[in-house]
Amino acid sequence: MNDEPLRSVSAVADRGPQGRPGAHAVRQGAVAVMAGLLAGGAFGTVTSMANVFGSAYGPFTAVLGQGVAWLQFVSKLLDALWAWALFPFAVGWFVRRPVAAVLAGVSAMVAAVAGYYVSDTALGMTSGLEVNALRSWALIAVVGAPVMALLGSLARGRSLVSLVAGLVAPVVMIYVVVEGPARPAEVGMWADRTVLVLAVVVASLLLARYARSRALTQS
Repeated sequence: MNDEPLRSVSAVADRGPQGRPGAHAVRQGAVAVMAGLLAGGAFGTVTSMANVFGSAYGPFTAVLGQGVAWLQFVSKLLDALWAWALFPFAVGWFVRRPVAAVLAGVSAMVAAVAGYYVSDTALGMTSGLEVNALRSWALIAVVGAPVMALLGSLARGRSLVSLVAGLVAPVVMIYVVVEGPARPAEVGMWADRTVLVLAVVVASLLLARYARSRALTQS
């Protein structure tokens, strides 16, 4: 049965007069923004909590100078440049649709920045809300998040372009670890090694998926 007419009718139904996006597209955008806000708020808050409760000199430190090792490890992973740079990438990967991915990525990053600084203030890590820092990082998020979210969305495909977009993730991970300042503490070194291993695993999975897709296409 030829289902092309049905697809055409469905496409028209999703659009209003003169081809403007209809209710379905608007609903998708709204859902993407809400999901981004929730995910971003959670990411920023959890990162802040890992910093505060794992700190050797934080407001909840039991013995001054002795932090919680596993929380410090989590903190080193989450509160790293590569994690924040790739967070909108991951959001775009899960959202898939380019426009919705960009909306979700931007809202997620803004919420993450806000959640981080609000949590720091609420937990007593800072004497007050650092408005200037929040504003600066939010501006960076608004500029960078659309690009990373779009790359994440493109990476879901199986073309060569998708492979290149996907490989941005492990490249960013490796670059941040290699070019970043050395972390002499043992927990910092283990965190860096973990990131490098994850980068190799991600790159290998992406290359294997592309090779498999090419083999199926040529068979």
